[in-house]
Amino acid sequence: MTLNDVLEGQSKKVQDIFHQLRNILVNVSPKPDEAFLGGAKVRMSSYSIAKQMVCVLGPSKDHCKLYLHHTDKVSTGSLKLEGKGKHSKTVKVKEVTPELIKEIEVVLNNIAKIHTS
Repeated sequence: MTLNDVLEGQSKKVQDIFHQLRNILVNVSPKPDEAFLGGAKVRMSSYSIAKQMVCVLGPSKDHCKLYLHHTDKVSTGSLKLEGKGKHSKTVKVKEVTPELIKEIEVVLNNIAKIHTS
């Protein structure tokens, strides 16, 4: 599976959101490994460091979902988290703002530090 496969059939808006979030993800330090996963209905990209999951990014009908792992171990600031998972939560992104970018960068870099400590 490729990035094009993940975004196939998605609206331009969703593709733009996905690319903006992906740009944040691939610039986390240390740089995570990226893998594209899925089948006919669910497609996503995953990001891991030292074989430990950092997050998963998936397009949806009118937004993208960022599944953050280790939300129980790092501060997530004012990100609006959804879900009932003990160790991971979801951020539903309908619009990417400079403030959101900064906040996601901080959270992802803190999650990445878990895997390098």
